[in-house]
Amino acid sequence: MPHPCAHFAHGWVHRAKRDLLLLSVISLVAPAASFAQSVPATKPATTPSKQAPPAQPAINNNIIVLDPAHGGEDTGAHIGQLNEKDINMQLATRLRSLLQARTFDVKLLRDGDPTPAPTADQRAGAANQMHAAVCIVLHSSATGEGVHIYTSALKAASETGSSAIVRWDRAQTSYIQQSMRLSDKLSEALTRSRMATSNGRTFVAPLDALQCPAILIELGPIHGGNTLPSDTGYQQTVADAIAGTLLQWREDAKAVVKQ
Repeated sequence: MPHPCAHFAHGWVHRAKRDLLLLSVISLVAPAASFAQSVPATKPATTPSKQAPPAQPAINNNIIVLDPAHGGEDTGAHIGQLNEKDINMQLATRLRSLLQARTFDVKLLRDGDPTPAPTADQRAGAANQMHAAVCIVLHSSATGEGVHIYTSALKAASETGSSAIVRWDRAQTSYIQQSMRLSDKLSEALTRSRMATSNGRTFVAPLDALQCPAILIELGPIHGGNTLPSDTGYQQTVADAIAGTLLQWREDAKAVVKQ
């Protein structure tokens, strides 16, 4: 029979080996744990999501926006015995009647002569909420000859080759080509009416910020300055040409949808 002391000695050696092994494991784990606690946890870097350019709003082909320029204390040019703001309003009212007779829904950005008149930014904001088929800014002048049709001088979005988000005050860049096509069609209609016409491009508010095909029409004197933009016959001829052009514009848009 083994001696009890031998059994005790054997057990003591076994426990000593076990404790030594445990101490070795602790000595390896503890520094790693201490290092992990000393290094602050880092959050994964977040990459800001890219915002896609806003989609063009759905256009209502029956809505036409008219903007009789100036108003209130802003009288515009003095043309004969009248202020430009009043002549612009006369033309807008005449044109609205013709368009309504052709089942268009016509929105005026200035109805009457409010004081203060809406600012260019306010006019653009209001027009863009209407999702119109076309926006027309109306001006008149005491100089020049005939009808001047302007589109925005901004570069078309297709020309810039940029996919960046367009600034709100340059929204017209997405519609430049359509606006120029509308300008050409109206010029042809006015020429058929034997009206002196010119086409140009300009930087002007609120034209640059409009989110639809948009043109600026300015009536100058005709017949060597003897007929002013306030003349009812002159206004009627121009309004007829505009209404006919917009009617054909709507029909062309419907034809494209059916294809």
